[in-house]
Formats: sequence, C-alpha cells, structure tokens
Amino acid sequence: MTVVATGSVPLENAGHVSERGPKPSALGNAIPMSHLAGLLIVVAMFVFTLAVVASSSSAQTIMRKPNEGRPSTLEPSSGQVPREGPDPDGPYSLTVRVYVMPFDTNRAPLPGEGAHLLLTDGTGRRLGRDPITSALHDEIPDGRYEPVINPNPTLPVGPRGLAGNGIALRTPAEGRYELQVIGADHAAYEYVVQAWDRTGRPRWTHFGHGATEPGAVDRYALTYSLSLTPPIWIAEKRDHSFLTVFLHGIRQGRSESADVSELVLTDPRGRRLGVSPLTKATYKEIPRAYYGAASNEGSELGVPAPADGVYTLDVVGTAVGRYDLEFHPSGRTGDPLGSFQLAELPTRPGTVHRYALNYSASEGRFQVSGGFPGGNDKGDETKSFLTYAHPITAETRLRAGQITFPLLIFYGSRILPETLRAALNGADVTKLFTPTPRGHQVVLLKLRAGENTLTLSVQGRTSRGETASDTDRLTFIVR
Repeated sequence: MTVVATGSVPLENAGHVSERGPKPSALGNAIPMSHLAGLLIVVAMFVFTLAVVASSSSAQTIMRKPNEGRPSTLEPSSGQVPREGPDPDGPYSLTVRVYVMPFDTNRAPLPGEGAHLLLTDGTGRRLGRDPITSALHDEIPDGRYEPVINPNPTLPVGPRGLAGNGIALRTPAEGRYELQVIGADHAAYEYVVQAWDRTGRPRWTHFGHGATEPGAVDRYALTYSLSLTPPIWIAEKRDHSFLTVFLHGIRQGRSESADVSELVLTDPRGRRLGVSPLTKATYKEIPRAYYGAASNEGSELGVPAPADGVYTLDVVGTAVGRYDLEFHPSGRTGDPLGSFQLAELPTRPGTVHRYALNYSASEGRFQVSGGFPGGNDKGDETKSFLTYAHPITAETRLRAGQITFPLLIFYGSRILPETLRAALNGADVTKLFTPTPRGHQVVLLKLRAGENTLTLSVQGRTSRGETASDTDRLTFIVR
C-alpha cells in the first residue's frame, strides 16, 4: 500500500507557503519560536531545490511567453483552487523523479533501477516503460525518460534515495496525466514532482513516498493547469479492489476441520501464487498477494488490486476428504461484487480441480466456471455452455479398481436446460444431470474396467440471439 505525504510549496521566496502569503521577516527582526521550525524547513527545501537546479539540465533558461490567464477548463484537484488572474511564472516545464531505497541495505541502487515510470497524458500518449511488456514508449513530444541520481540525499528536507528514474516534459500540455510507478525491487521510494518556471527555477514542488516490489504498480493522478493554484498537483489513485478465496477442508471419517487441499492461483499474466503438492513448489509471483492459514480455520488467498481478466485456480488434493471454497471479490471502490460458494467437493491426494475466475472490477463482474471447456475446437461463446473443474482433460486415466468418478460440471448462463442430453457408454444418463443457467453440480459416474465414454450436449443462445450447440466427449480409462 502506498503512503502519500504530499504538499505544494512555491519556492520563489523562503517563508512563503502560498503566493499571497506573508513576506519573510527582515533579517534584523525577531522571529517567534512557533514560526522558526517551519521557516527552517522551508529554507532547507529551498537549498535542496537550488542544488537540484545546479545539477540538472532542466535548470536551463527557457524563454517562453508568460501565461495570459483564462478560466479553468479542468476540475480542480483536492489541493487546487482556480486562479483569480494570470500566472506570472507560467508556462512551466515539469519533472517527475522517483528515488529508490532497497530494503536490502547491503545493496546500493543504481541509476535506472529499482522502479520504472510510465506517464500517460490526456490523449493516451505514453512516456516511459510499459508495466506489462517492459517496452519503452516515447510518444509525448519534447519529453524524455532517463536514469537519475539524487545530488543531495542528506539534506534535512527531501528524498533520501540515491538513484532511480525520472521523466522531464519541456513543454507539457495542460491537462490530467496518469503516472505509474512500477516496482522492480523490494524497496521504498520517494517521488519529487516539480514545476520549473521560464527562467529555470523550481517554482512548485511536491514530495511523496511509498513502497513497492517487483511487478507492483502504484498509480497517481497528476494535474497541470495554469488556471489553477498550485498549477501542479499529484494524488494517489487508490484501488480498493480485492479478491479473496477461503479454503476449508474435512478429512474422511472426521468431523473437525483439517487441510485436504492446497491452492495455486494463476493470474491473467501467468504469474502464480500458492503451493503445489505435485511439484513441491511454493509460488509468490503475484505482487502484494498472499497465501497462508486463515484466521478462523483453513487457508486464505488474497490478491489486492487484481487485474481484470481470467484467473485459473487449481485445488490440489493432499488427503482423502471434502473441501469448501468461498470467493469474495470487490470492485475498485471496495464494494463487494457478490460472493460465490462451492461446498462438499470430494478430493484425494494428487487430484486437481481447476476453476476459471472471470474477474472485471471495471465492469463490476465476477463469475466462476470450470477451467476445462471440454475441447479445443469450440467457438468463444459455445465453449462456455458446459465447462468442467473435474476432469481437466478430455481423457482421464484412473487408478486400478476405481469404479466411480465425481464429475464437477458448470452450466453457462445462456444454456437451454431442457436441451441437455447425456450418454455414458451408450446408455442414457440424462436424469443424473440437473442443469440450471450459472449452476453447477457434482455427478457421480459409475464406470467399468477399460475405456468409458461420456457424451454431453446442450443448446444455448449466443450474444446475437442465435441458437448454437455444444457437444463434449470425455473418456475415462480404468486400469
């Protein structure tokens, strides 16, 4: 979670906290003790910014016409108010610098490492490194993305990090920008956002700080307008969305709660979280996510700010028994998107149940279905009519002597329930199935030695209102 402490300080005169604030006391006048601490801090900040000017190419004099003043076309951010007249120091050039402090104090950060940046303007143009593809974007005119070194990390006011990355906009367009800070290390970071006037002075400065880890993304809203005071403002775009999964188990022959399964979650980018008994591996590839013992009983898996897309959840059996699953998703504002429960599902060591979790915080949607669509030759819509969490392949080989198989089937939202047909080894077993849109059930199939074939078919409506059919052929081989 990013912690932001941000303020806007005009740096033309030490002692000013606003453009129309009181002038600093004359050198020979007594200064009240209550004001002395604040004055020293502002003076220190002034010294720090002068040092930055001395060491930065952004400090060059930029000869441009002053702002002529006009009504604000942007809704002010929480820390801004409309100007009453022209801004005598605008237009400004802007810089954003992020300095990194690794949690491993034995390593010193190098310029360009620790955290990457991506700035997107109001028209969608980008500058910096893409958080997904790692590609560099250079679409904002007269801007640059570059490694930076902190020239004065020991000043009493200012960032402590030694190095990081920065973005400079020489002639920024007024409007709203989104800044992404993308973690490349387990580290704390500090950002410095500055507006430089036409003579190359840092007229406005914002500080803030946060923490990150590889793959984590923090988002900030940056507002720049010459019709507002201060002309720049930065605020974190908080994302309260969350995905929580609870797992409870009971071993066969017992009544008390006990672990019978482990979870492995794979996100839309292929990153994993959980423990696999099959590979004896522990995964923690999803940034800021966790998996472990729940506070009440069982296990808990949590993903903060999950990306929109389809997640795959594997429930891998470790003992003979049954388990329950609870899903609790929430949207961007933290509001619940409903809940979903699966109860009394049989498992045994090595058994894998696979679920597809379709999550979209932007659309306020969460759906659970089987992770296996029953075949690879289906259309995008018909493959959702019938899906399966068990089995997870078209052909399943069973241990010697196993004469039953618990089929875990999910029914799509657009199926026509009365059209479902099922045959096992040529015999009609349709009565075993009770299809309902968005429903699921466990069907216990009775098998014979050798090869067994289950054929399932159902009709449904496409998004265009047309009728389509889905047919699956599943094979079970008993040794």
